[in-house]
Amino acid sequence: MEPDAMQMTPSVPAAPVAEGMSTRSTRERMPVLQVLAVLLAQLTISVALITPTTYSLAIWLQDTASASRDALLAAAIGGSSVASLLVGPLIGALSDRTTVRLGPRRTWLVSGLVAGSIGSIIMIGIPSPVALVLGWCIAAIGYGAANSMVMVYLSDRLPQRQRGKVLGVSTAVIYLGPVVGVLLAGAVATTPPLMFAIPSIAALLGGGVLILVMHDPPVEPSTTPLRVVEMLEGYWVHPRRSPRFAWVWWNRAIFFLGVAFMTLYSVYFLSTNIALDSAQIAATMSLGGVIGVAVSTLGGVTCGTLSDRSSSRLPFIVASTVLLALGLVVIATASSVPQYLVGNGINSFAIGVYSAVGQALQFDVIPGERRNGRYLAVLGLSNQLPQAIGPFVAAGVLAVFGRDYAAMYFTAAGLVLLSLITIVPLRHHLRIPSPTSEPATSVAHTKENA
Repeated sequence: MEPDAMQMTPSVPAAPVAEGMSTRSTRERMPVLQVLAVLLAQLTISVALITPTTYSLAIWLQDTASASRDALLAAAIGGSSVASLLVGPLIGALSDRTTVRLGPRRTWLVSGLVAGSIGSIIMIGIPSPVALVLGWCIAAIGYGAANSMVMVYLSDRLPQRQRGKVLGVSTAVIYLGPVVGVLLAGAVATTPPLMFAIPSIAALLGGGVLILVMHDPPVEPSTTPLRVVEMLEGYWVHPRRSPRFAWVWWNRAIFFLGVAFMTLYSVYFLSTNIALDSAQIAATMSLGGVIGVAVSTLGGVTCGTLSDRSSSRLPFIVASTVLLALGLVVIATASSVPQYLVGNGINSFAIGVYSAVGQALQFDVIPGERRNGRYLAVLGLSNQLPQAIGPFVAAGVLAVFGRDYAAMYFTAAGLVLLSLITIVPLRHHLRIPSPTSEPATSVAHTKENA
């Protein structure tokens, strides 16, 4: 997105129902088997993609390069985010034009898992800070591509009235991934290679199940050749032509910049502000993760389903944003594990609601062309860009406040509240149609589907 998106008029016209979705996706519910396969793939890929950024990289650097751990962690996570930022939209655009018999989404899912495994092998085989940064950049690109293909597949298949419910469960499953990952990594923390090998194997197995069962028929070859300009369109959607899309993009970008601040230095906050050692940090983060899974499941599934039945998803976005800011303040003022866990629980509930409803909302605002890979890749930038710049901005904040990790959480609270300014132009223009406005499904599909 470009800065001139901020110049858009607040008067935004209403969107047509389920624009951008195929006729099949609008009409039929997604089968239970495919939903379960998607959830398994998301769980295992999130183990591989998120565990290193929340635990494994920080522990490895704390043990091997404690004096420069802040800068190296920022380089590893920030560098991988920049790399994903550059490559991700291109993959999304290319997936819309991939015509191999394997299917467009399946092809890029396989490619992403292979690339992620190669990056993990580099980190395991060459134990040095440079190799760690390089290997994680490759792994993050691969697992990020695999994760994005799962989301694009959902956007291809999910009807509007099933989105909130399925994406609510999806959010909870993604939240469970880091918990499982931290438990596994904490158990093998004395053997660093296993902290990266186990998540990689899990992603291959879970992603492999989805590869086998997904319904991803090949697309017809385009009558026009693929041009460089069309490839570059994967990085851009004109805000004046798609204003709802652009405002949702900015809302997510500002919100996730705050989340990037929140998650980056959790390990160091616990070790510095609450004086925990590595084993205690792993136990605390695992317990917080278990609590987080429970409350994010409650928030995501309940509010996601309610948003399907509501006339608008925006009230859920506003409420979850305010609640997240409150949870961040609770953590910033924490001097004990119980208070940290309370704040973490509030944050988990809020992020569960925002993620489930926000993902449904982003599916709702995809413009009318059937190029979901491209549009979701651009929306992915609203998450990847904050992850790319967040570590460097956060390092600057720490430099100003002298390694005061509590300041990170106060800053994050301010950022997530700032995201609410983007809601104003959308408040009257994102209505969800009643169930009667969607074509009826057949009895056979009703029995088969989730």
